[in-house]
Order: sequence, then C-alpha cells, then structure tokens
Amino acid sequence: MTQSIEIEIEIINAVECRIKRAHARYIVEAISYQKSFWQDTPRGKRQKFYDYALWTRKSSTYFYFLTGHLKKVLTHCRKHNIKAKVVGTSPTSVIKYVHKAELDGITFRPHQKEGINAAINCKRGVVKAPTRTGKTIIQYGIFDTFHVHTLLIAHTLDLVKQLAEEGRRFGYNVYEVHGKRKQLNWNSRAAHIVVMTRRTANLMFKKKENKWMADHFQMVIVDEAHHITTPDGEYAKILKFIKAPL
Repeated sequence: MTQSIEIEIEIINAVECRIKRAHARYIVEAISYQKSFWQDTPRGKRQKFYDYALWTRKSSTYFYFLTGHLKKVLTHCRKHNIKAKVVGTSPTSVIKYVHKAELDGITFRPHQKEGINAAINCKRGVVKAPTRTGKTIIQYGIFDTFHVHTLLIAHTLDLVKQLAEEGRRFGYNVYEVHGKRKQLNWNSRAAHIVVMTRRTANLMFKKKENKWMADHFQMVIVDEAHHITTPDGEYAKILKFIKAPL
C-alpha cells in the first residue's frame, strides 16, 4: 500500500510562502523551469539544460517560494496525490471587489471588459491584449474596480507621463515620480496612483526612508509586462519588495 504524503504550506504574506525543508522535494517540480548555458566541447559549443528551482531563500528549517506560485504548487500536489494543508490568510482575500468599472467618457469594448473581469476573478496574473486595443483603459478599469492605493510601473519615462495624464483625465489623483521629483511625500501617500519607471522604483526602494512603501500599496500594475523576463531582474525586485495582495 502506498503511504500518503502530507505537507504543510504556510502563507507568510503577499510575497512569500514557506514549506518545511524536509517537504520541499515534493513541490520543487512545480516551481522549477529549465535554464541553459553554452559549453565548449571538442565538437564546438553545445547548449546544456538544467532545472532551476525558484526558491526565494532557504534556512535550516524552511524553504521559501513566491506566493504567486501557490496555485501551481497546489495543482501539482493534487495531481500527485499529495495532501497539502495551507495555513495563513490568502493575500487576495483581504481585498474586495468595490463596484463595476466605470471611466468617464469610456464605453468598454468586449475585450476590455473581458480583461477587467479576468482581473477581478483572478486578482493576480497577466492580461494580454494586442497593440492599440486600449490596454491603458483596461489598467484604469481594473483600478476603478478595486480602488486601492496602486503602484503603476512603466518601462520608460514617456510611458510614465502618458499613463499619468490618462489617469488624471479619468479624474484620479495621480502622482508621478521621475527626474528631479524622485521623492515621495504626503502628496504621494494621498494619491490614488503613483506612477514611476522600474529603474526609479528600484533606486527608491533601496533607501531606508522609503521602506514604508512595502506595505502602503495594495495593488501593483506593470505596464507592458512582457519586459519581466527573469526572476531576479529589476521588475522582480520591485514585485518582491512591495507586499501588495493584488
């Protein structure tokens, strides 16, 4: 008779979960992906592949992984008949749907409604839409639905200005951070939305006086999320720093 496996996963916060070191091997497949490197051989360069586990940190007792991977981990456990007990509060459960999205002067197109509704249901993930189909409107529609303090990350300064302008057009209090304005004050804390580039965000988060930002924002939206390409890049550092449930 096959002995059933029982494990416990603890949700620490919106960023991290942890599992006992002895049980980590049961879920490592769920949080691993293939990396590669080129190796010189007598027959020339050859690409070598290996599995890389996305543990955020390790201790003598626990292994830690991103809370965003929890759903995938639980699916893996069900597939392999592993009984997984989850303790702690799901970070997305503390944020409730406020009302149906409404933007002044905007009638949402079907694909925009679909993107907004997907965000309402999942609360975390990636919304895909073709170029020039109104992704900015989808972003502000998502914000209007939850209406919480939001950090909006853009890839370039031009996009920061463009997104901020759009937000003000819809009547929101938007605070831009760039150039000589690389500081946060009471105006930024009161703002509905703070917009900055990922480089500015990483520079600011390194400063001790900005540590309050980790718990201030309840939602992070990344414009052009296809730029998030590595688990340890600039965007990843932002998402690991900000303990936003959405």
